[in-house]
Amino acid sequence: MRRSKSTGTSLVIILVLAICGSLLGVLVGEYLPWAAKNVMLGIEPPVNLDLLVLRLAFGLTIKANIGTLIGAVLGVLLVLAR
Repeated sequence: MRRSKSTGTSLVIILVLAICGSLLGVLVGEYLPWAAKNVMLGIEPPVNLDLLVLRLAFGLTIKANIGTLIGAVLGVLLVLAR
C-alpha cells in the first residue's frame, strides 16, 4: 500500500526540525561560539502600504544559525525517507 505525502505535513516536519536545530545551536553556542552566529535574511524595515482606511505592513525576516541548517536538512531527509 502506498502512503500519500502531504505537502503541509512535510513543511511542518521541516519547520519543526529547523526550530529544534536552531534551539540546539543556541544551546551549543555557549560552548562553541561559531555555532551561535546568526544570519539575518529578509526585508528590514517592513514595506508599508497606506490605503487611507487600511494600513498594511509586509515583511519577513529569517534568523538562522548552523543548527537551523542542520535541522532543516534532517527534516528534508526525513520527509524524503518516508
